[in-house]
Amino acid sequence: MFRSKWIEMAYKWGNNTAIMRRIGGFGCLPQECRRVAFLTSSICVIGAFCLTVLASLSIDIALADAFPWSTSAAGSFASSNFKGTTQMWVGLRGIKTTISMTCIADACMVPMRSGDACPGQTVDITKMVDGGFLTLTGNGTAYCMFQKNQVVSDSFVHSFSDLQCDSGVEAVSANGYCESCKDACWTAFTTTLSTLLFIPMCLHADCQRSRPECDSNIDKVMGGVGNIGGGILTFVAMASFTRFCVDDLPSDFVYHGVTFGIAYKAGISYYALLLATGLLMLDGLIHLCMRTPEHCWSAELDSAMEIQQLLVGSESDQDSYGSLGSYQYGSLQQIIDNATSLPPSPSKESLEAAEDFVPGGAFAS
Repeated sequence: MFRSKWIEMAYKWGNNTAIMRRIGGFGCLPQECRRVAFLTSSICVIGAFCLTVLASLSIDIALADAFPWSTSAAGSFASSNFKGTTQMWVGLRGIKTTISMTCIADACMVPMRSGDACPGQTVDITKMVDGGFLTLTGNGTAYCMFQKNQVVSDSFVHSFSDLQCDSGVEAVSANGYCESCKDACWTAFTTTLSTLLFIPMCLHADCQRSRPECDSNIDKVMGGVGNIGGGILTFVAMASFTRFCVDDLPSDFVYHGVTFGIAYKAGISYYALLLATGLLMLDGLIHLCMRTPEHCWSAELDSAMEIQQLLVGSESDQDSYGSLGSYQYGSLQQIIDNATSLPPSPSKESLEAAEDFVPGGAFAS
């Protein structure tokens, strides 16, 4: 109760400062468009929420290929024995890579990982005599031997929880790319999480301001400056992600002795968060362009509103920040007249008649 009282006092003080009243009186949208404007802003906020949820799905590395933050645009390679393609997807917790190889020789052999499917024959090299026609690489003992035109696929991940950040694909240069992208993804994750947490507050501000009797200068500032300022910070964070997880990822890799190149582009989750941020900034712009009611602009009118609230005597839960019960926008002058009017002075006849009821005269000296 004590804390609630102090919060109420701080809210009221902030709402009534000169700068808050000036900001409240700023705007270009007509009052007749209030409900339509904030209905539009609420739709923008709900859309931003859906897009932000989509952007957060790649926190599960298994979904990184479906909802990537960035992805490779090319990655073809070939050797004397096989040709193939590779693709990488950057999620919020790691980098998923898939390589598909097609045998172009009579027979090919590549190392197998646990869980990989082999279209041909699985060979344990500890029981095999090397005939000299292949150079075997890797530390594993299980290899897949497959025939001409058969395809082998291999998938693995850079898990950001792995301190070594090792996936089995060696970058020719920029060996620290995984750590740099890891830091950028952490920034993207915190940005996404904070956006999800603040969206309910945006909806609350839209609902409050859609009714003039519930509007206040602080709601306008929080809805406008908060959304636009937060959007600018999000764009700055996304610029960091673009640098380390799109532009600066290595373009040359080596896999089983074959060097191949990869190009990158931003993925669907990256654009989803940018679009969500744009919608929230549009919501903030609507807040700034819609004036608060006139009683929020000056102390005199605000005092008249408080007097009217006392006269109404409503027992409903009304807050002290500007909720005025039955107040209808546009009736300020009538409220002021009612609050400041005095009862008429008694006539001389009324005073003489009153003296007849009091012995000696009520006004006798």
